[in-house]
Amino acid sequence: PVLACVDGRSSAGLPPSRIWRELGLLKLNASLSADLTPTEILWNLAEVDETDPSKVLPVVEVRFPVAEVGSSPSWFVARLRNAGLLPLDFALRFPKEDEDEPENWVDKDLQSQEELTLNFILEKKLFVIQPRRAHLEVGEEVDVVFTYKHTFPSAEFRLPVILAVCEIQSSGAVRNTGKQVVLQLIGQTLQIGEANLQLP
Repeated sequence: PVLACVDGRSSAGLPPSRIWRELGLLKLNASLSADLTPTEILWNLAEVDETDPSKVLPVVEVRFPVAEVGSSPSWFVARLRNAGLLPLDFALRFPKEDEDEPENWVDKDLQSQEELTLNFILEKKLFVIQPRRAHLEVGEEVDVVFTYKHTFPSAEFRLPVILAVCEIQSSGAVRNTGKQVVLQLIGQTLQIGEANLQLP
């Protein structure tokens, strides 16, 4: 199964070329279309002696538009298509949400401050993704909305989310069978009146 992003839109009204760059869509599509590596196959089987998915899976940075605290949320819409020859499921999974796979999410090397920041981001739900999972028949598409809330001033908040081509079982459980990519969501909120330089 092959999942591909075919279009992107932004709350900032960015031109298509910049949206593709800010969302890392070219790298995302290249990663999703590549064959599974031997290490990725072992990761799917939970047989990799590594707790940090970003050290095993491809990583794509997704940068949200910067805004002042209290501003409306920044968002991107990514249109995902089943570009393969078989039906597929996909899921977007946040850290620590899957109690059945704690070893794949708990990075024992994280410093305490990083762990506290991650917990804060998850608790305050600063990043929101809808829908988080879907089933696509061949050629079918779905729009996935990525949102970042400008609730707290910060230099940068980062949240690693795994986009997985998988099998979603009738029980709702996710069985890892296909490509997985770490989406490193990056959001920043400025103090009111704070200057910020954004390169084009």
